[in-house]
Amino acid sequence: MKKYIFDLTKIHAGDILLLNVDPRISTIMKDRTGSVYHHAMLYAGGSSHIHSNKGPGVQAENTQRMLFDSPEAAIALRLKDPEDLYLISKVVDNARTKVGTEYSGEEAKRTVQGHTEKDFDPNRQFCTRFVAQAYAEEGIQIVEDPNYCTPFDLTDSEVLFVINDVLTEANDEQIAYASEKDTVLNKQIEINNNIFSSARQITGADIQTFNQLTEYLLSDPEHDKEITAVIENSGYLDLWKTDMQKNPGYYSFEVAIQEIDKKDWLAASSQLEQMARSSLYRYETNLFAYKRQYEINPLAYIEMQIQLYEKLVEAANQMLAVAEKLRAAAQ
Repeated sequence: MKKYIFDLTKIHAGDILLLNVDPRISTIMKDRTGSVYHHAMLYAGGSSHIHSNKGPGVQAENTQRMLFDSPEAAIALRLKDPEDLYLISKVVDNARTKVGTEYSGEEAKRTVQGHTEKDFDPNRQFCTRFVAQAYAEEGIQIVEDPNYCTPFDLTDSEVLFVINDVLTEANDEQIAYASEKDTVLNKQIEINNNIFSSARQITGADIQTFNQLTEYLLSDPEHDKEITAVIENSGYLDLWKTDMQKNPGYYSFEVAIQEIDKKDWLAASSQLEQMARSSLYRYETNLFAYKRQYEINPLAYIEMQIQLYEKLVEAANQMLAVAEKLRAAAQ
């Protein structure tokens, strides 16, 4: 049976990806909202998407690890009026700040049923709210009410246009990659959720994200060392090492040329560069922010984050160097 994956050459950072993968849910959604699509994700670039999903909540995941049974199982939505790349990057940044936020199934259900309310819970998400709010926070109103909207509202938006044929047939290697279960991202999701759960128990505050955790400790450092110890013992600080071990070709040119066919070096270089630059921008931004915060509040938690992001910046630069060498070797 054929399988399909996203064609990364056809989607851009900031695109909203709509899925139709569950016939039962699609039928319900069509009856109640007019759209067969039942899940929305924000493509972040570098083969990464961010979405709010039942169970893990808001998480960043690898777009290349998604397999579909039909080439019509997904579409992309993109702004009709082209925005500058910086603004789109801010939309993606808005989405990233919500990673860890719990899913609100009750509000998602009310939205589909048309029972929307204005007094929404700002610290909970569901898929369509999540993508609409990421744009709204940058002053881009893609739907009338970003707090309560459906996939139909997104496809009916006057500022978005539909891109079809965003899926392509997957080869055996891509299917094998997408089918892996023990991935670094899966481990990261588990670790992140455990950290936030522990932070809520320790502080009694509704902490859903690292931004909220940082803000809490800056305003009330009483639990600084306790929460820092939780993170240090969680495995969070070693996730980058695990990624290097599982994907050595990302960080070593010598390994990369052994793993990748020569005819694919140029394409691999482009994809790797996109991943590296996206990560580098994010890591350097976070590192700068933590260093500024440490000057004012030299907390153990802030120092730990600085040390982590220094290593992440170094790793991203290694990836970028591999991409540049691959491009030079392919030409």
